[in-house]
Amino acid sequence: MSLAACEGKTVNKVIFGVEFILTPFYFKIGNIETTTPWKRPRYDKFKGWWNALNKEVDLSDFKVYLVGAFAENVYGANIPTMDVDIVLRNEVKD
Repeated sequence: MSLAACEGKTVNKVIFGVEFILTPFYFKIGNIETTTPWKRPRYDKFKGWWNALNKEVDLSDFKVYLVGAFAENVYGANIPTMDVDIVLRNEVKD
């Protein structure tokens, strides 16, 4: 079966005697779906996003914490992660 004939089906392909299962990326939650594979977060991309966010959003009322594996990796760890965890803290106002 050729890859073109699969149209979203699982494909088994044998390369040098090793069988690989090839599946196209697909994710759906609710009515939102994508076929664009996710990439691991990179510090340069995060820094660009953070700078753009700070230009658009006033975060001065919040304490902002970068936490989780991505934060650990910034300081030299090597922990696989697919996300960036950010905590915003503020006093509860009536």
